[in-house]
Amino acid sequence: MKSLFRVLVCMGVAFTGACRRDDISGPPTLRPGRDECAECGMAIHEERSAAAMIVERDGRRDSLVFDDIGCLLDMEGARQGKIVARFVHDHGSGSWIQGDTAVFVATDGSNLHTPMASGIAAYADQTGAAGGQREFGGEVLDFDALAKWRRQQVEQRRRGSGG
Repeated sequence: MKSLFRVLVCMGVAFTGACRRDDISGPPTLRPGRDECAECGMAIHEERSAAAMIVERDGRRDSLVFDDIGCLLDMEGARQGKIVARFVHDHGSGSWIQGDTAVFVATDGSNLHTPMASGIAAYADQTGAAGGQREFGGEVLDFDALAKWRRQQVEQRRRGSGG
């Protein structure tokens, strides 16, 4: 009986280690209509506007998903831990791409409709972004410039609403 108990304890320890989430490294598998945005709580329905980030807190990795690239940028501004990776969908192909190397088109949202009205689309390369700019207008930006652009947009909205 004691040996059976030891075997069960060892199996429990092995399974607990296998369930750790510190090995997360790639983009998540989205479940449209079931996954909720980590920033605003809305259900994610439109994959090509969705984004994700892997954060590390207290040595544990978590994958966060967002319904809009703007939500990813807003949460990142709140610093939710060490950011390990960012992922966005290429607006043309719909495939996950690295957020840090993506090229973005940032618009006022009048021609490029996104779930939270950020007006941001991601592309895998400059050629795709140039096509997006022709179609939607706006600016072509790398990730760092996009983050700065977003902060300015949010600040302008706050000032405009008296907040």
